[in-house]
Amino acid sequence: GRVTMPVASCTYCLGIAYYYLHDYTHSRLLFEECKRIQVQVVGENNNLVARTLCWIARQHEKLDEHDIALEKYLSALRIYKLNKSSSDFRVVIMLLHSIGKTDEDDKV
Repeated sequence: GRVTMPVASCTYCLGIAYYYLHDYTHSRLLFEECKRIQVQVVGENNNLVARTLCWIARQHEKLDEHDIALEKYLSALRIYKLNKSSSDFRVVIMLLHSIGKTDEDDKV
């Protein structure tokens, strides 16, 4: 079937809902499905994909998978760096904070 952004938006919203229900495994799966759809529709270097990668990283962080979380955060940062002119720098600052926190948590 045809994959559309509304489907990605629905899986994104469900991922957030499961996050707040503390079901990080299901939340991660939903965000990964959202990312898969986004990549098909807008390409892998779109800021929407970066935002979803941040959510995926957050799930890995909650599941104490700090190395994977850091990898996802860095992938998101790479995308934002490619799209400097269209990036929200508040999001980039939040991302840098998350990278630092994840790296600290991994060393503890």
